[in-house]
Amino acid sequence: MSAHYAFGLAGILVAFSSILVSVVLSPSFNWNANAVSELGTGNASAIFNSGLVIAGALILIFSSELSKNIGSSPAGKLGVIFTMLSSASLALVGLFNGSYGSLHVLVSTSFFIFSWLSAFLMGIHFISGNLKFLGMLALFCAAGFAVVWLSGFPFALKEIISSASAAFWIAFAETSDS
Repeated sequence: MSAHYAFGLAGILVAFSSILVSVVLSPSFNWNANAVSELGTGNASAIFNSGLVIAGALILIFSSELSKNIGSSPAGKLGVIFTMLSSASLALVGLFNGSYGSLHVLVSTSFFIFSWLSAFLMGIHFISGNLKFLGMLALFCAAGFAVVWLSGFPFALKEIISSASAAFWIAFAETSDS
Protein backbone atom coordinates (compact mmCIF):
# COMPACT_ATOMS: atom_id res chain seq x y z
CA MET A 1 0.00 0.00 0.00
CA SER A 2 1.44 3.35 -1.01
CA ALA A 3 1.72 6.11 1.57
CA HIS A 4 -0.54 8.55 -0.27
CA TYR A 5 -3.24 5.92 -0.58
CA ALA A 6 -3.03 5.15 3.15
CA PHE A 7 -3.59 8.84 3.98
CA GLY A 8 -6.59 8.99 1.64
CA LEU A 9 -8.13 5.83 3.04
CA ALA A 10 -7.48 6.99 6.62
CA GLY A 11 -9.17 10.31 5.85
CA ILE A 12 -12.24 8.56 4.51
CA LEU A 13 -12.41 6.26 7.54
CA VAL A 14 -12.00 9.15 10.00
CA ALA A 15 -14.68 11.24 8.26
CA PHE A 16 -17.32 8.53 8.11
CA SER A 17 -16.48 7.15 11.57
CA SER A 18 -16.85 10.58 13.16
CA ILE A 19 -20.16 11.08 11.38
CA LEU A 20 -21.43 7.66 12.45
CA VAL A 21 -20.38 8.12 16.09
CA SER A 22 -21.93 11.61 16.11
CA VAL A 23 -25.23 10.26 14.75
CA VAL A 24 -25.27 7.52 17.40
CA LEU A 25 -24.58 10.08 20.16
CA SER A 26 -27.23 12.48 18.84
CA PRO A 27 -30.61 10.81 19.38
CA SER A 28 -32.50 13.85 18.07
CA PHE A 29 -30.70 13.71 14.71
CA ASN A 30 -33.09 12.73 11.92
CA TRP A 31 -31.86 11.84 8.43
CA ASN A 32 -35.14 13.12 6.99
CA ALA A 33 -35.24 16.44 8.85
CA ASN A 34 -31.65 17.55 9.55
CA ALA A 35 -28.52 18.41 7.62
CA VAL A 36 -25.42 16.37 8.49
CA SER A 37 -23.70 19.63 9.43
CA GLU A 38 -26.12 20.03 12.32
CA LEU A 39 -24.08 17.36 14.09
CA GLY A 40 -21.36 20.02 14.35
CA THR A 41 -23.41 22.05 16.80
CA GLY A 42 -25.07 19.27 18.81
CA ASN A 43 -24.20 16.77 21.55
CA ALA A 44 -21.34 15.23 19.64
CA SER A 45 -19.97 18.40 18.04
CA ALA A 46 -16.39 17.84 19.27
CA ILE A 47 -16.27 14.38 17.67
CA PHE A 48 -17.91 15.52 14.46
CA ASN A 49 -15.91 18.73 13.96
CA SER A 50 -12.52 17.28 14.93
CA GLY A 51 -13.18 14.26 12.72
CA LEU A 52 -13.81 16.49 9.70
CA VAL A 53 -10.70 18.59 10.39
CA ILE A 54 -8.51 15.49 10.74
CA ALA A 55 -10.10 13.83 7.68
CA GLY A 56 -9.57 16.97 5.61
CA ALA A 57 -5.92 17.11 6.65
CA LEU A 58 -5.35 13.43 5.82
CA ILE A 59 -6.98 13.71 2.41
CA LEU A 60 -4.97 16.88 1.75
CA ILE A 61 -1.80 14.85 2.38
CA PHE A 62 -3.16 12.15 0.03
CA SER A 63 -3.81 14.70 -2.71
CA SER A 64 -0.46 16.40 -2.18
CA GLU A 65 1.30 13.08 -2.65
CA LEU A 66 -0.92 12.24 -5.62
CA SER A 67 0.11 15.51 -7.26
CA LYS A 68 3.72 14.28 -7.38
CA ASN A 69 2.71 11.34 -9.58
CA ILE A 70 0.00 12.83 -11.75
CA GLY A 71 2.09 13.47 -14.86
CA SER A 72 1.28 16.14 -17.42
CA SER A 73 -2.44 15.47 -17.89
CA PRO A 74 -4.39 18.75 -17.59
CA ALA A 75 -7.43 16.86 -16.26
CA GLY A 76 -5.24 15.09 -13.69
CA LYS A 77 -3.59 18.31 -12.56
CA LEU A 78 -6.94 20.07 -12.21
CA GLY A 79 -8.42 17.00 -10.54
CA VAL A 80 -5.69 17.02 -7.91
CA ILE A 81 -6.17 20.76 -7.35
CA PHE A 82 -9.89 20.21 -6.78
CA THR A 83 -9.14 17.26 -4.49
CA MET A 84 -6.91 19.57 -2.46
CA LEU A 85 -9.57 22.28 -2.39
CA SER A 86 -12.21 19.72 -1.43
CA SER A 87 -10.12 18.36 1.44
CA ALA A 88 -9.35 21.87 2.68
CA SER A 89 -13.06 22.70 2.51
CA LEU A 90 -13.88 19.56 4.48
CA ALA A 91 -11.52 20.66 7.25
CA LEU A 92 -13.07 24.13 7.15
CA VAL A 93 -16.55 22.61 7.61
CA GLY A 94 -15.23 21.23 10.91
CA LEU A 95 -13.72 24.57 11.90
CA PHE A 96 -16.68 26.72 10.84
CA ASN A 97 -19.67 24.67 11.95
CA GLY A 98 -23.30 25.63 11.44
CA SER A 99 -23.13 28.29 14.16
CA TYR A 100 -21.03 30.37 11.74
CA GLY A 101 -24.02 30.82 9.41
CA SER A 102 -23.09 32.04 5.93
CA LEU A 103 -19.42 31.14 6.33
CA HIS A 104 -20.42 27.53 7.07
CA VAL A 105 -22.73 27.48 4.03
CA LEU A 106 -19.85 28.77 1.87
CA VAL A 107 -17.31 26.16 3.01
CA SER A 108 -19.78 23.26 2.94
CA THR A 109 -21.05 24.21 -0.53
CA SER A 110 -17.44 24.53 -1.68
CA PHE A 111 -16.73 21.03 -0.36
CA PHE A 112 -19.51 19.51 -2.44
CA ILE A 113 -18.70 21.45 -5.62
CA PHE A 114 -14.95 20.77 -5.37
CA SER A 115 -15.59 17.09 -4.61
CA TRP A 116 -17.75 16.70 -7.70
CA LEU A 117 -15.18 18.46 -9.90
CA SER A 118 -12.41 16.31 -8.41
CA ALA A 119 -14.19 13.02 -9.18
CA PHE A 120 -15.15 14.16 -12.68
CA LEU A 121 -11.67 15.40 -13.65
CA MET A 122 -9.86 12.45 -12.08
CA GLY A 123 -12.19 10.15 -14.02
CA ILE A 124 -11.17 11.82 -17.27
CA HIS A 125 -7.51 11.64 -16.24
CA PHE A 126 -7.63 7.94 -15.34
CA ILE A 127 -9.44 7.01 -18.58
CA SER A 128 -6.98 8.99 -20.72
CA GLY A 129 -4.13 7.25 -18.89
CA ASN A 130 -5.49 3.77 -19.66
CA LEU A 131 -6.87 3.18 -16.17
CA LYS A 132 -10.33 2.56 -17.61
CA PHE A 133 -11.86 0.86 -14.56
CA LEU A 134 -10.76 3.55 -12.11
CA GLY A 135 -11.74 6.28 -14.58
CA MET A 136 -15.20 4.84 -15.10
CA LEU A 137 -15.58 4.42 -11.35
CA ALA A 138 -14.68 8.08 -10.74
CA LEU A 139 -17.04 9.25 -13.51
CA PHE A 140 -19.78 7.01 -12.12
CA CYS A 141 -19.22 8.65 -8.71
CA ALA A 142 -19.42 12.12 -10.28
CA ALA A 143 -22.63 11.19 -12.12
CA GLY A 144 -24.15 9.67 -8.97
CA PHE A 145 -23.18 12.78 -7.06
CA ALA A 146 -25.06 14.99 -9.53
CA VAL A 147 -28.13 12.73 -9.62
CA VAL A 148 -28.36 12.72 -5.82
CA TRP A 149 -28.33 16.53 -5.62
CA LEU A 150 -31.03 16.76 -8.30
CA SER A 151 -33.19 14.17 -6.51
CA GLY A 152 -35.90 14.70 -3.96
CA PHE A 153 -33.88 12.99 -1.23
CA PRO A 154 -33.80 14.67 2.20
CA PHE A 155 -30.85 17.04 2.58
CA ALA A 156 -28.83 14.86 4.98
CA LEU A 157 -29.10 11.89 2.63
CA LYS A 158 -27.94 14.06 -0.27
CA GLU A 159 -24.94 15.09 1.82
CA ILE A 160 -23.93 11.61 2.97
CA ILE A 161 -24.52 9.86 -0.37
CA SER A 162 -22.63 12.51 -2.33
CA SER A 163 -19.82 12.46 0.24
CA ALA A 164 -19.58 8.70 -0.16
CA SER A 165 -19.52 9.12 -3.93
CA ALA A 166 -16.74 11.68 -3.64
CA ALA A 167 -14.74 9.35 -1.40
CA PHE A 168 -15.30 6.23 -3.46
CA TRP A 169 -12.70 6.90 -6.17
CA ILE A 170 -10.11 7.70 -3.48
CA ALA A 171 -10.80 4.33 -1.84
CA PHE A 172 -9.92 2.63 -5.12
CA ALA A 173 -6.97 4.88 -6.00
CA GLU A 174 -4.52 2.17 -4.89
CA THR A 175 -5.18 0.50 -8.23
CA SER A 176 -3.27 3.30 -9.94
CA ASP A 177 0.07 4.97 -9.87
CA SER A 178 -1.74 7.92 -11.53
